[in-house]
Amino acid sequence: MKLLASGLSKSCPKADQGAYAFTGLRALNDRVDLTFGARWNAIKGNIEFKGPLAATVGETKQWVDPIVGLKIHQRLGGRWHLGLVADIGGFGAASKFAWQVFPTLAVDVGKRARLGFGCRALGMDYKTGSDSTLFRYDVIANGPVLGMSFNF
Repeated sequence: MKLLASGLSKSCPKADQGAYAFTGLRALNDRVDLTFGARWNAIKGNIEFKGPLAATVGETKQWVDPIVGLKIHQRLGGRWHLGLVADIGGFGAASKFAWQVFPTLAVDVGKRARLGFGCRALGMDYKTGSDSTLFRYDVIANGPVLGMSFNF
């Protein structure tokens, strides 16, 4: 996206988001695991002004949310598998509330490899600072996922 500023300079806003989960599992039965851990969130935004008054303004925010959830895995028969990861978190420790829903459909492509397709939705309501330093990130990010897993 490009914005025009006073007809002479252009600004190009850029944003990057990363969410990295570190979890442990506790099997509840042969198809359901309890998950617990933390999700590290990192948001970086930049606006670059070009022209006679060139400048770049940017900021990075990072926070860690505790999370708890379920991981469900079901063999559909043959080479096919259905999976679901769902969790909630934040609990006011960082985000007021955070959640994730991540269903997948996978197919065995070898004795120890699996190709998966899915859609991930991740929501969070995070706020820090006040007045002129207020940063609020109340967003739902979602999209398709393609991945490969290996069993050892």
